[in-house]
Amino acid sequence: MESSPPPPPPTITVQVKFGGRTIPVEVPAAATAADLKRLLQPLTNVLPRGQRLICKGKVLADAASLSSMQVVNGSKVMLMASQGLHQGDGPITKNSSVPAPSTRRASNVKEAQIQKSDTNVSKIRPERWKATGIIALSDSSLKQSVAVVSISFPPLQRLEPGQIQEEEGSTRVSSRLVSSSSAISKEEEGQIQEEEEGKRKEGSTRIPGSGRLEGNVATAGIIFLLFSSFSPALSSSLAPNSLLQDLRCSGSSGQGVRKQQIRSHKLRRQRQTGRKGEERRAAAVPEEVWGCGSSIRVLDVSNNCIEAIPQEIAALRSLQKLILTANDIADGNISWEGLTCVQTLTVLSLSQNRLVTLPSSLGSITHLRELRIANNRLENLPVEIGLLKHLEILIANNNRITSLPSSIGGCESLNEVDLSSNLLAELPEAFGNLQHLKALSVRNNGLTSLPSAFFIKCSQLITLDLHGTEITNDVLRQVDGWEEFDERRRKKHQKQLDFRVGSSVVFDEGADDDYRRL
Repeated sequence: MESSPPPPPPTITVQVKFGGRTIPVEVPAAATAADLKRLLQPLTNVLPRGQRLICKGKVLADAASLSSMQVVNGSKVMLMASQGLHQGDGPITKNSSVPAPSTRRASNVKEAQIQKSDTNVSKIRPERWKATGIIALSDSSLKQSVAVVSISFPPLQRLEPGQIQEEEGSTRVSSRLVSSSSAISKEEEGQIQEEEEGKRKEGSTRIPGSGRLEGNVATAGIIFLLFSSFSPALSSSLAPNSLLQDLRCSGSSGQGVRKQQIRSHKLRRQRQTGRKGEERRAAAVPEEVWGCGSSIRVLDVSNNCIEAIPQEIAALRSLQKLILTANDIADGNISWEGLTCVQTLTVLSLSQNRLVTLPSSLGSITHLRELRIANNRLENLPVEIGLLKHLEILIANNNRITSLPSSIGGCESLNEVDLSSNLLAELPEAFGNLQHLKALSVRNNGLTSLPSAFFIKCSQLITLDLHGTEITNDVLRQVDGWEEFDERRRKKHQKQLDFRVGSSVVFDEGADDDYRRL
């Protein structure tokens, strides 16, 4: 008879309190406090050496078993975390639902867009772009790509009957557009009055038989009236959220106009900042850009709200640098097929977007020398990244990367790598193949060791950042080849050290000391 498998070891459930929440953790009854810390690392993002566990007023020693410290099923344990000793974006607490990178920076970007005047792309000469080879539209408040309708109106003499309704000495101009009933504070009204002060000095539009209409609001109301009279569809498409419904003009006071200007200003600002139901118009790369063809070497459209890069990117056949930093680009909204057609591309920046994965076609951009993909939601890198033989700089910090493909060893030209603030538990052995590597940052990860013979193989390494990992200076000094590495970096920074003679500034060893605990 076949012997039955041994029963699983008994387990207990410990209630760990951390960051305003309670985390149930199931551990073997014979587990140690160190085992419990390792289980808590992915649940809290706090490294084991940054954890301090307290049960019944006593600190749990790493080597002691839970049972010996009277931690039983249902016991409550408090976790205290050391500042800085974490992986990823930081400790996971009750209120730390980490927003997307684009959400973290959205308010700053939109505030900057409000303060900047809108860039009228139609007035920028594509000839200038072609002559310089550079398109610089960073932080330009680019608008959604829509058809531009130009309509010329003759001088306004009178309005057709029915468009003006007399109401006790005042003139009421009405349209079918939906108004906003948003409240406005005295402070906001004062700001608007200051902004409109200069505009009132420029004159006003006079309607026979009516009071005085402020120039901007009156003109807008009349144009929308005319749109709605001959094309309601066009009117609704140009003004999905109307700014005017009720324009009142009573003599020279203009109180109704003032109220409507306030509402208009308020609603316009809400659209720009995305409030009132996330009502926001996405930006797009101007169509004039694609018409420049092979004349363009650099395209910078960073710090906008661009959501997509279309197939037309392939028209920029001589493009060398593409900077798409700080936009709203998500997976599937970028034409990688078009990008692979640009074989001259050497610099690609996609940092601060909403990317979760990178496609295998990334490996087809074989001339790429610099890849920046920081502050996204990436969980891994494609295996095909190893095909980028000319890649020299890889910046991928502040993502959710848990492991690296061994094919990264094929990026033989890499000299700078930043993988800080991810969820890495180890580096592949193939990292030792990066013989040109000079700078490596893996700060705030769950690393416990380095690849074997790492210092010996990476003989040009002079900058290493292991702060916030499980690898301390004492561990680092035991790695083969550390002495040669230390000599190289001290020689490189000798001048800096000479200037610090007598100073309290201590030379950075590249990792934390063992005593950096709670």
